[in-house]
Amino acid sequence: MEVSRKIVLPGDLLSNNPKTAGPNTYVEGNKVYARVLGLLDKTETMVKVIPLKGRYIPSVGDTVIGIVKEVTANGWIVDILSPYIAFLPILENPNMKPNKKPNEILEIGDSIIAKVMNIDPKMRVTLTMKDKLCRPIRIGRIVVINPTRVPRVIGKKGSMIKLLKSELDIQIVVGQNGLIWISGDRRKVSIAEEAIYIIEQEAHTEGLTDRIAEFIKRRKDEMGFKEIPPEIPEERLKGE
Repeated sequence: MEVSRKIVLPGDLLSNNPKTAGPNTYVEGNKVYARVLGLLDKTETMVKVIPLKGRYIPSVGDTVIGIVKEVTANGWIVDILSPYIAFLPILENPNMKPNKKPNEILEIGDSIIAKVMNIDPKMRVTLTMKDKLCRPIRIGRIVVINPTRVPRVIGKKGSMIKLLKSELDIQIVVGQNGLIWISGDRRKVSIAEEAIYIIEQEAHTEGLTDRIAEFIKRRKDEMGFKEIPPEIPEERLKGE
């Protein structure tokens, strides 16, 4: 399972080549560091940081994708890219069994799809995985975008997500916290990731859904995807 676009903090080391320093970075001692909190965007020729404008503020009922940061005797502390700590109690994980320890179910670094169950007055967030959408993430790719762009990625009445799913035949779960899980054919997952980054950058523009549909068609043609003919029954293949 891959995570696309690493989250970086101010002062994080990004590169040992000062010539690659791009926007929102600084050079010190021939090394490139992050200037702001944001998403690392790294190519062979340039390293830059896309600022996270507005961090995720949880609401009860939100679907989130999180990464386990700590395992305790009674549950898991989960990073949901929010200023607030999230906790998944063992009783809220249906995979937990009486003869198992928490670290046998989820380890540090594991990713999960969960729901925000409760937020107390001190903004401590409690998660649950007791929902058919929730699961540990073992395959696929996690894409990270600015949480403020999530509504545009979903689209009106889910139109953009439906487009991506139907055109690429992939699974997608969008976390309200800006993490998006994609699973399916690796090349189609890559097309979806590219499309999501375009949506993030052009969220404010009109006619975006049509442009994304055209982009997907073009990329599928470039990759040589053809319409799959109906399957021939196995009996006919055997000459029976």
